[in-house]
Amino acid sequence: MKNILFLICFFAMFHIVTCMPKSKPINNEQNALYPLAIKNNKLQHLFDEAKWQLYCLHCDTKLIFFDYMHIPDTPFAGSLDLKFDSLIQRNDTTEIRLKFYYNDTIPCDGGTVKNCGNLNYGVAFKDLNKDSILYFISGTIFTFSRDKNMHLRYNNVLQPDVISFIKSNKKILNNWFYNEAKNRNIINEH
Repeated sequence: MKNILFLICFFAMFHIVTCMPKSKPINNEQNALYPLAIKNNKLQHLFDEAKWQLYCLHCDTKLIFFDYMHIPDTPFAGSLDLKFDSLIQRNDTTEIRLKFYYNDTIPCDGGTVKNCGNLNYGVAFKDLNKDSILYFISGTIFTFSRDKNMHLRYNNVLQPDVISFIKSNKKILNNWFYNEAKNRNIINEH
């Protein structure tokens, strides 16, 4: 009798648990895209803008690895992962630093890439406004944007050659970069 009562209770509980409506995770996929330091400071919009700026600046840069890395591949930076490195906040300036990664594990920096001196690793914003880029970070060098003598991409990353690269290399672009280009109506797929 005890066993029958146990089985009835077990099946009743099983039925209740399996028939309960499943609670949907609250945008967990989107939250997983942002590092804790970014989420805690509510800087998601700046994080996305920093990634966009760096991808556009370097999308067509072919990375050349040092011989001792034994990586014959010379990937475009626009095809690599761009991961969070650090967040620095001073007064009214917010620096978001990121790094390109090859095969998700090898950082593309001075220890791995011959031409890393050409790469920027971060973007500094003023007043938490994505349109207020103060400078780009390359190692310990700061390149101030909006300077009339600077390369055009630093003043406006979406130059015709960048748009052309994005459109003609859709298949090799990093997933995030590809989706962001679609969101910004650079790639139109019907």
